[in-house]
Amino acid sequence: MPLETSLLKHNCRLRLKHLLPLNAAKAPVVSCNDANTMYSLFLVTVRYFIDTCIPTKTVTLGPRDPDFVTPLVKCLLCKRRKLRRQGKDVEADALAAKINRLISDYRKTCLSHLSEAGPKELWEAVVLPVLNQLLMVGL
Repeated sequence: MPLETSLLKHNCRLRLKHLLPLNAAKAPVVSCNDANTMYSLFLVTVRYFIDTCIPTKTVTLGPRDPDFVTPLVKCLLCKRRKLRRQGKDVEADALAAKINRLISDYRKTCLSHLSEAGPKELWEAVVLPVLNQLLMVGL
């Protein structure tokens, strides 16, 4: 695993109909005669509008971050820390509840496949994360 991984996280909660002027970009796509060319031009156009119109944040995930820390959780943790520093504890507590829900949902999905697992797989699911944490701390 690399030391740090920088990811771009798109803010997809924005309404795309207000951001994407697709009517202006539709003409070159429709004017194509070949379906493959039309599809590839469509994908290039959509990727361009996603990259230019939807704001992104750079999120850095390090090797010490647990597996449940997704880019969304990392952004929300930074936002919660900023709210706490500003003294907005009520909003920070609401955000903390959302973060806790996201983490518990992630853990549910990761552990859901273990319902039919045998003892060996169950122990591996418990012991390996604990060993990784101990190795990260240096004990």
